Amino acid sequence: MPLVLPLSAVRSGDLPLVGGKGANLGELAASGFPIPDGFCITTEAFAAYVQANELDGMIARAISSMVPDDPSSARGAGEAIREAFVGGTIPPDLRREIVSAWRHCGMDHAYAVRSSATAEDLPDASFAGQQDTYLNIRGESSLLEHTVACFASLYTERAIVYRAKNRMTQNVRLCVVVQRMVQADRAGILFTADPVSQRRGTTSIDAGYGLGEALVSGLITPDVYRVDARGGTILERRIGEKALAIQALPEGGTVERPVTPDMQRAQVLTDAEILELSALASLVEAHYGKPQDIEWAFEGSRLFLTQSRPITTLLPLPEDLLRDSRLRLLLSFNYLQVMTDPLSPLGVSVLRHVAAGTVGYDGDPESLPATIVIGHRLWFDASEPLSLPMLHHRALPILAKMIDPALAARIAEVTKRPTFVRTPSRATRRIVRRLARRIFLPTLMRVGWNLLVKPPTQFLPDAVRAQQTTRAATDEALARVGEPRGILAAVNIALKQGLRHSVPVIGPLLLAAKISQAQLERQFRGTTHERDVAALERGLAGNVTTAMDLAVGDLCDVALSHPALRTHVEHGGTLVTEALRQIEGGADFLQARQVFLESYGARGAGEIDLARPRLWEDDATLTNIVRGALARKVPGDHRVRHAALAQEAALAVSRLEAAVNHGPFGALKVRQLRRRAAVLRAGLALREHPKESLVEILWRVKKHLLALGETLSERGAIADREDVTILTLSELDAVERGALARPELDTLISARRQSLERARSLPCPPVLTSEGEIVSVARDLSSLPRGALVGMAVSSGVVEGVAHVIHDPGREVLAHGEILVARATDPGWTPLFLNTAGLVMEVGGVMTHGSVIAREYGLPAVVGVEGATARIRTGQRVRVDGDRGIVEIL
Repeated sequence: MPLVLPLSAVRSGDLPLVGGKGANLGELAASGFPIPDGFCITTEAFAAYVQANELDGMIARAISSMVPDDPSSARGAGEAIREAFVGGTIPPDLRREIVSAWRHCGMDHAYAVRSSATAEDLPDASFAGQQDTYLNIRGESSLLEHTVACFASLYTERAIVYRAKNRMTQNVRLCVVVQRMVQADRAGILFTADPVSQRRGTTSIDAGYGLGEALVSGLITPDVYRVDARGGTILERRIGEKALAIQALPEGGTVERPVTPDMQRAQVLTDAEILELSALASLVEAHYGKPQDIEWAFEGSRLFLTQSRPITTLLPLPEDLLRDSRLRLLLSFNYLQVMTDPLSPLGVSVLRHVAAGTVGYDGDPESLPATIVIGHRLWFDASEPLSLPMLHHRALPILAKMIDPALAARIAEVTKRPTFVRTPSRATRRIVRRLARRIFLPTLMRVGWNLLVKPPTQFLPDAVRAQQTTRAATDEALARVGEPRGILAAVNIALKQGLRHSVPVIGPLLLAAKISQAQLERQFRGTTHERDVAALERGLAGNVTTAMDLAVGDLCDVALSHPALRTHVEHGGTLVTEALRQIEGGADFLQARQVFLESYGARGAGEIDLARPRLWEDDATLTNIVRGALARKVPGDHRVRHAALAQEAALAVSRLEAAVNHGPFGALKVRQLRRRAAVLRAGLALREHPKESLVEILWRVKKHLLALGETLSERGAIADREDVTILTLSELDAVERGALARPELDTLISARRQSLERARSLPCPPVLTSEGEIVSVARDLSSLPRGALVGMAVSSGVVEGVAHVIHDPGREVLAHGEILVARATDPGWTPLFLNTAGLVMEVGGVMTHGSVIAREYGLPAVVGVEGATARIRTGQRVRVDGDRGIVEIL
């Protein structure tokens, strides 16, 4: 293998030999792009240097001695390794090849000496800036010295930590790219997709004076230009304060020089240069077939590209979506379910089967129309339904008023654009007509009946019967496991039932409640009784998540009632082992825990993903909830609190009745109000019943699929039973039939696990366009306190307290009286509401889980606070204002 290669001989397939940067530069040069000439000192040269100086053992010992998540140990290991590198000697044959390549390129030139690791500038991880670059290097000895320095920079503290954080092996190699130095008078970086909104086709250019080092090091505020690459027009010119420039010295090295005030205020690039650069960048993107992060430099009027790598922070859009010339709108299923983490492939597959069964779709559920997987999240293409005037004009106002005004505003922003889909396809019209006959019209008829005639006392019994029918149908299907068709066939039959027994019954009941709520809000808007209308949502009877919360409170009471057990928990003792029986009260707790799990063991955080652990499988969550509740002084206060909320709602009804009981039709108005309040309370209590039915289906199916995984693992078809969660149902069928060979399967599962891990860092916005744009809507902040975090008010009241940022309820304890700050919550988080005094969430709307529970408990809540879990730190004192929708850090 060569120790040195001319850049002209390098191609993209040479990554193991020349690293990510070297491979990209060689590919660009071979394709005719303006790349400075140079050569690569290959990874074989790096290995030869390591071997000649006997560094292998020392590197291995230093890396193995590191303590995970301890930056100081990474710093110590890195310093020791770099010192050993710098103290080494370049082997004679390697030295000869480097000097020969340098002389061939021209000894009189200055050079940029750049590191290029094999774990750098990859399609899904950039690792940008983790190793060192040296500019304006002149002379043989300086070139050799900085080559070794580049070798050593593979083990900077930041590079070691970055690889560990991204779960990359530390067994990487480094190539050194040596290129003729561009004596740039202007330079910068460019993204062929907007780095903020992620919109494809919008080029974003940052520009400064001199070498690009001042810009990429964050020493200046650059000019920023945004270009519509498709139309070739400049969208924005924002002039930055470019206070200094880094320039090359004739004798080698660089120097910082101040920029004159006139040049600071001037535009770095002319409009013609901006468009020239954007056009060239579009060609680079077209060559690679994906958006690029490009470094560029002008030497006089001559433009050079000094690097191009994939942008790794974008949501990966499917090719067919990008090819569609019409603008499409995607709604995030994850966002609507307030579970923004990536979904497992099996989780997505099962959800598609349930959805297909619920709506009566007869095709392949894996290709259910209008559903798309992006970044391991599930999206619904709502473009064509929203192009129907009836749905567009009716659905958006309802969404804005009743569910999520911010989401409605984002949708409206996209649908008014001229390129948005205007005409639905025939297939869409046909599906909508079929759904109208089978679902919409019957639903509307039921809503009217529920609103005007049906006794509200029948709402809960009817919902419970619908759930029982759903459970019975699922159990009947899964009972066929013993038949020749096997587990997968039984699972498919169970999923095909979907929620068709629950949704048609419970949906119209809930809609009737929301209509009654809207009528009451409109009737009393602007009066002193607005808070009375809001109080009607509190202390609901029959809400399954509230019932779960009360059951958790009862479980906590067992620990609170036994001093020895309480002390055991306070000191970190476990609550699940049989050894607990030796502690006074322990046997009572274990029995109460068993009763609780029999009713609610199928629930869990992120429960819409079948792969996520349930309370049956996850002891930590329940233990932490009990531990956090120990600050409560009085057993049973949770039930007292719930009863007080119900009483408050009853008094609110009385005050509203008194407000309308006047005039000749006063008695009639009271009857009307009483019915609306009863429909509201009876219907809203059922909001989580369909979700509970879904979760129970998922839990039953999960147990059977894990049993299948056990069988496949014993057969040697897969490595571990949990591997089934990384496959779709159709892929599992192929594995069971022996149609997927083990080597192929292991490769697929490994790649998917890595992809899932990377997806955790990708955003999960509520609305996405087919151009990849994360849609945002500007808000008026002029009247708000300085520094306030702005969101949406979803539950009234103001509370001050200590914030606790929680990402995983199974690992963190929320103490009684703390303010819960979370990315999102779902019913699996409900027990934490037992301890919290207020709620702040990054995700959510009026009708999302956390909002509803907060209103029911009378907890001030603000949701839709962007970046809340990063901007608020655990232990800070905060004020949550659920009236104005703001959070202040005190």
